[in-house]
Amino acid sequence: PQRLKSSKAFIGMAYAYIIPEWFFGLDITLEIIFGLITLLVSIFAFNIYKTSKERSIGLLSLSFLFISLSYLTWAFVNLVIAPTLVDKLRIITLGTVPKAFILAIYTHYGLFILGLVTLAYTTFQVKKIRIYYVLSIISILVVVVSVNKLITSRIVSAFLLFFITYHYFKEWRNKRNKRALWIFGSFFLLTLGSIDFIFSANFYATYVIGHILEFGAYSLILGGLIHLLRKTKIR
Repeated sequence: PQRLKSSKAFIGMAYAYIIPEWFFGLDITLEIIFGLITLLVSIFAFNIYKTSKERSIGLLSLSFLFISLSYLTWAFVNLVIAPTLVDKLRIITLGTVPKAFILAIYTHYGLFILGLVTLAYTTFQVKKIRIYYVLSIISILVVVVSVNKLITSRIVSAFLLFFITYHYFKEWRNKRNKRALWIFGSFFLLTLGSIDFIFSANFYATYVIGHILEFGAYSLILGGLIHLLRKTKIR
């Protein structure tokens, strides 16, 4: 059956997410690709920051660095602790894996949330670092004090992505250019993917769909980066 019942472990749900056997390996490849794309964006933004010293560009570089490390951690977790085969499904089970790997799973979500908080903070266009600290602490604290930390972290991620997407939607509505549309489209797909992943502990199809949506999002981001590099080279 597509839906599997989850039981409680010592932290949150026993199932972190469920991977169809045919998709295992492909998901790790995609996660590494996502990590590399976001790392390229981080490096590109950092190179611009070194020249311009523009604070928002530096924060953009930091946000994508957090997101890159998040995806690479996720790929590592899947590679190491996903070999358990149950009814043609590979199930990441919090109750049966070493605590160090549970910490790695939470590190993945923590880094992803920090990346999104940093990105959201850049849209405020304010220079009060206390706002950034408050956003980061509240976002992480909500996850830490929740009963089901994994699902809560996905909900927090979806909320932050929705806010970021709305910001870039307004930017596209004002500018009406291809670059703004690409950015809005990529974050819109990431928002849909983040919402989809909320249900990945119960429905294995959502795990696959979430990766497909993220692939579409990061394809747009990579396309936008290549376009920028070409434009910069021409100049």
